[in-house]
Amino acid sequence: MTTPTLLTTLESLLVKEFRALQTLLALTRDERSALTAYDCEALVSLVEQKEILLDELGRMEHQRQTTLHELIQMARQRFPFPDPAELLAALDATTADRIARLQEGMTVVSAKIRELTPGNQVLAATAIERLDATQTFLLKLFQPPPAYQPAYYAPALQPAMTFDLDHHA
Repeated sequence: MTTPTLLTTLESLLVKEFRALQTLLALTRDERSALTAYDCEALVSLVEQKEILLDELGRMEHQRQTTLHELIQMARQRFPFPDPAELLAALDATTADRIARLQEGMTVVSAKIRELTPGNQVLAATAIERLDATQTFLLKLFQPPPAYQPAYYAPALQPAMTFDLDHHA
C-alpha cells in the first residue's frame, strides 16, 4: 500500500475505535444505572453488549497496530528509527492534527471509562454481598437449630395397666 492509503486506513480505524469507545462509555453509564436500580435483565443485556464491543475493539486495535507498523516500515526510508511521534511530525499539518485529536479524544473517553468501571465493580460486589447475606438470613429462618426439640415434647406413653386373674384385690 502507499503512504496516503495507509494514512487514510489509519485515520478510518481511529475514527471507528473512537466511536466504539464512545459506545462503551454509554454502555458503562447504563450499566451503572442498571446496578443502582437492581435491574438484572438490563444488566445481563448490557454485559453481553460490552463483551461484543470489547472483542470488536480488540480487533480494531490489532488492525490499527498492523497499519501503524506498515507506516513505520515505509517511513524507515526517510528516518532510521521512526517512532509514531516522528511519523506524525512528518505528515501534513491537517492529517497530523486530525490524528492527534482522535488520539486525544480516545484518551479522554478511555479515562472516563476507567473512572466509571471501579465504581461499577464496587456496586456489583455490594449487590452480591447483599444477596448472599439475605440468602443466609432466610435459610437460617427456616432451618431448625441442630439440637432442635419441640417445646411440647411429651414423654412416651406407658402401657396401660391391666388386671388379670393374678391381680385380684
